[in-house]
This record gives sequence, structure tokens and C-alpha cells, in this order.
Amino acid sequence: GCLLLGSTLLCNSMANYKEEQELEIEALQSLFIHENEFEQRSDTHFVLHLLPFPEGDQENHVGVDLAVTYTTKYPEEAPKWCFEEVKGLEEEQIAALKQVVKDTIEQSLGMAMVYSIAEAIQNYLRDNNKKQLSMHDQMLLRQNNGKAPADGKKKAKKAVADSDEDEDDSDYVPGDSDDDSDGSDGSEDSEEEAGTFRGLEDKPLCAASERVTLDQFNKWRVAFKKEMIEKGMWRNMDDDGRPSGRQLFERDASLATKDLEDGEMDADEAAEIAKQNEAAKLHWGNEALFEGGDEDIELDDD
Repeated sequence: GCLLLGSTLLCNSMANYKEEQELEIEALQSLFIHENEFEQRSDTHFVLHLLPFPEGDQENHVGVDLAVTYTTKYPEEAPKWCFEEVKGLEEEQIAALKQVVKDTIEQSLGMAMVYSIAEAIQNYLRDNNKKQLSMHDQMLLRQNNGKAPADGKKKAKKAVADSDEDEDDSDYVPGDSDDDSDGSDGSEDSEEEAGTFRGLEDKPLCAASERVTLDQFNKWRVAFKKEMIEKGMWRNMDDDGRPSGRQLFERDASLATKDLEDGEMDADEAAEIAKQNEAAKLHWGNEALFEGGDEDIELDDD
């Protein structure tokens, strides 16, 4: 009797879990109504494609695809979850966002919690909805000591300074150009330049744990090269479709005498050179030449 009663209670409990899960999925379907925002893959598994501004009233620079799978005892226990895809967030931000999810789950055990998790994620995305800099922009930012130029004018001055240094190695002083029309004497920019790094001997080394490893640099170099090629600033020399000189000669040995046949030599001389080239190819392609290589070869004294 006790066993039967225990089984009945367990079945009722499992049925209640199932019912709560079905009700939550219906609620989520009615709440996440934008295109492809809610993707159901089974009765217990679905994905929420979350953006900071799903209505499209602002540009979305970041986003997260949250995959959720109900356990048999959800919501009494935490669901299984993961980020299938993350857009526009750095590794540190992703780690912080995962902690936000864990905290929300811990606070919501015993009740339907997926909407609370999604809401917490969207709040985080709105607070961090910033356009991710390209590697080229990040490099420029580091060159500027971590500060973006205040306006286009300073960018132009920097470009002029770089070109002047290439020509005559003269030092550029901000605010000293003849075309300034705002009457400023450049003292503010000069104060900024006063603390500018002037040489390797003045730069303290960072801690060993913070230095870039060779593996990290190679990954960055490959990604940076790809970005420059995609922008059209570099040409892909690894895949430009042009055969090498050796490949051309192997295809057609007559190419070696093409310039000669075009007028630098007469036809007979060009034909003789072509004949010699063909003979050389036959000679070095003869495997018999390499047989008995261990035997000593006697050479004439003259």
C-alpha cells in the first residue's frame, strides 16, 4: 500500500512538472513574438534569440542565443542551458553574463524562470550594446594610448605628423599648424603630448603574465590579414591564381625562349636553344643516371 501510494504521489508530481513546463512554453511563445525570437526544437528544448532592442528601434550591436532544456523536475531544479552563439561581446563580458544567468536561476528555483533569465540577459545586452571595434581600429586605439581622437581635426593632424616624420624626421607639435582658425595656441594638445611615449627606453615592461604569447600573436596576425583582404586594402598573395615560373616552364618549355623568338635571336638560334632545353629535360628525367650511385666515379685529370 505504501509503495502504491508513493508511486501515485510521484506520478502526480511528475505530471505537475510537465504541466508547468507546457504552460511556460505557451507563455514564452506569446511573449517572444518577433521574427525567429523563439525557436522550439522539442517539448523540452528551445532557443531564445535575444537582442537588446528586438523591436528594432535602435541598432543591435550585441546578441545572445540562449538554449534551454527542461530537466524532469524543472522548475524545482535548474534547467540545462548554454549560449549557442554570442555576438559582439568580449570573453570577460560573456563570463559576466553567465554569472548573471546563474544568479537569476538561484533566485528563481521553484518557479518558472526562463522569462526572468531572458529579461536579465536583455538588460545586460542593453547596458553593453556597443559596436565592436575591428582589429584595425583596436590597433589605432592602442597607438593613441587608449584614447580615441576627440574629433576629425586631431586625426588629420596626426596624419600630417606621420607624413612629416617620414620626409624630414621633424617633430610635430599639435596646434602649431598655419591653418588653425579657432585662435587656439595648441597648449591643451601640447600638454597631452608631454606625456607621450618617446622611446622604448622610457617604456616599462608589463608583467610576464600580461605579455602577448607567440600563439596569440599568430592568431591575431591571421585574423588581421583576413580583415585587410576583405576590406580590399591588401591583396591575397596566397591565392591570386598566378602560376610560378617553374610551373609555367613545366607546362611549356618553349616559354623559356619566347622572348628570343620574338626578335632578340633568329629562328635557328631559338630552335637550337629549345632543342637543348628538351634534351636537358630528357637527360635529368632518365632514372638510369642515378643507378649505381654508390660506386666511385673516376674523373680525367684534364
